[in-house]
Amino acid sequence: TVDGIEILSGIQNWDSDFSYMLHQSQLLNLRDLQTEAFLNTERMIPVPSALFQRDSSSAQLSVFFPPPTQITYTCADVLYDSGIVICWEAPQLTVEILMGHFKMVRIQSLASLLVETIAREEKKDTGGLIVIAPPWVWVLFYRSGELLNIQTVAMNHPENLSYQMLNLCKQWGVEPSETCWRVGGILELNSAVWQATERFFEQVSVWNAQSEGGEVPVHFFAHYAQYLAARH
Repeated sequence: TVDGIEILSGIQNWDSDFSYMLHQSQLLNLRDLQTEAFLNTERMIPVPSALFQRDSSSAQLSVFFPPPTQITYTCADVLYDSGIVICWEAPQLTVEILMGHFKMVRIQSLASLLVETIAREEKKDTGGLIVIAPPWVWVLFYRSGELLNIQTVAMNHPENLSYQMLNLCKQWGVEPSETCWRVGGILELNSAVWQATERFFEQVSVWNAQSEGGEVPVHFFAHYAQYLAARH
């Protein structure tokens, strides 16, 4: 059986990239797969459930983002356990390609998967979860186990992520030395991003480092592995 597939691709040429991959992969041509898609899209905002109004996703996104340059698919993921609704947009063509090729069970924002991952954990510490999913980095910040912030950070400078982490600590009145951070996703441990993070924060670790081994580091897919493990 196939539990999950992760496709890493630039958003602008996703349709042509996916068409190319279909010709290269027997796995992607198993059309009877029951598929869940989590889209790595920057146009996303979390809204407290109490403040969310149905059919208002586009209006709420327009407050934080400029008008989209292409036709978009707009959706709202209601996360009951966390009391949050994730409003998000993705290119309509991307969604049409996925729905036309796979048996889609659901399509959600990657943010929803990450929020649900934290909600299932029993950790009550203060800090954050970081997932590097180029071209963005997802940063979730929580205090005593309560989610306070979720955002994307552009990977345009090695220290940009660390500055955003420091800013979150300042914004919520938390000393950086008192925070614990886990980093997963497409992270090279000899990269400037990782070195900068270690320089600014004392308690930072690789997510699922205890499972490392093999040709591809396990932490590349830690967020999906934890989601899938919770289903079995």
